[in-house]
Amino acid sequence: MVKKGKEGKKVVIGMTGGVDSTVAAYLLKKQGLEPIGVTFNFYKEESSQKPGEECLGTCQSKSLVSIQEVCDKLEIPFYGVNASHLFKERVLDRVLTARLGGTAFSPCVYCNILKFDLLVEKSKKLGADFIATGHYAKVVKNIKTGKFQLISANDREQDQSYYLSALDRIHLENLLLPCADIRRSEVEQIAKSLGIHFVKKGDRNRLCFMKEKNFSFYIQKNAPPGMLNNGGIFNFEDGVPIGDHGGVHHFYIGQNKVKALDNVKIEEDARVVEIDRKTKNVYISKTKNIRYSICEVINYKQDPDTDISSPIKVFIQFSQLEKRQACFLYFKNNDTVVLKFQEEIIGLLVKGSHVAIYNGLGAGAKIIGNGTLNSFGFFDKSGKFRSLPDPEEVELEIYGQEDLKLDLSLKIPRKEKDVTF
Repeated sequence: MVKKGKEGKKVVIGMTGGVDSTVAAYLLKKQGLEPIGVTFNFYKEESSQKPGEECLGTCQSKSLVSIQEVCDKLEIPFYGVNASHLFKERVLDRVLTARLGGTAFSPCVYCNILKFDLLVEKSKKLGADFIATGHYAKVVKNIKTGKFQLISANDREQDQSYYLSALDRIHLENLLLPCADIRRSEVEQIAKSLGIHFVKKGDRNRLCFMKEKNFSFYIQKNAPPGMLNNGGIFNFEDGVPIGDHGGVHHFYIGQNKVKALDNVKIEEDARVVEIDRKTKNVYISKTKNIRYSICEVINYKQDPDTDISSPIKVFIQFSQLEKRQACFLYFKNNDTVVLKFQEEIIGLLVKGSHVAIYNGLGAGAKIIGNGTLNSFGFFDKSGKFRSLPDPEEVELEIYGQEDLKLDLSLKIPRKEKDVTF
């Protein structure tokens, strides 16, 4: 429900033509506000488009004309904004740089930062008091500090707070999320009652950035020629050749679903653990062969209200689809933290991925920090897995009471050499 005093206020809402944003706009209007629909044109595919589809963006399921029709049905104003140049600069180019460097990048997180920057800008131009989207997350005001904070939605299965975890308080202070307090099943029921035809978008929590074939085409078009040379795929432990690939730009550390040329079959649990850019060779290993118990997060931004005087227990999430994991957080400096997991975990983390840090597991858990995964657990030269020192020792090192060095690289033994990444 809209709190007293907000009735009649203007709110700029990001529209995709999908169920969530449409129902969000409907709820805002029903609760007494004056929603204004806005759609951003972020990226136009190279393939030919039908008339009226010039505004197709990364998270849109409908054409500009169709979104206009949805807004007409709701009887709200609608604006289309061309932001393709900003999307290229702030998302596409960064994804390209990361992929060429052999690391991942979380496009949806940074795409959302761009969206909310544009929503704030558009709201000022239109004289609106609030911004809104159809995301499943909640914004609450801290009674003691008066500051706004992002927390998990009531519907944990549909919660999208991970995607919004990098938003600043300038985005949160005037943000309305009408779908936060209801379940997706209820949203779908409301959508049916509106009599609007929606195009099915598939799994709404999966990467909406670009279709893989279009993404590969974009990389091939913009990558340096030397990066596009074919190379070999080898088993990491013994160096046995498995197949050939069409260029190292197709791979990043931690990647699964590895594909080789000529339909050579690669086991489903294989992950990329090394990329040799000189030889253009890619090395893979089975997930079960890799373990970690620590990781380092850089570019860390924390909630100013969080007590950093001692280590704290937190819950970390590495992607929208993964479950949160319990760990201890140690502050190293202003933008770097070390995370120690309660148990050793089998698998490989994806270097460069966005990390969201919560203070709990369930609905209402607060985002207390976010950053970029830099490095994680390690093996020593003898091939024995090494875990982080005891929390007491780590605390001494991090808080300057004793000079202890933490090796945060991951080494997997191979016959020829040890490789660190």
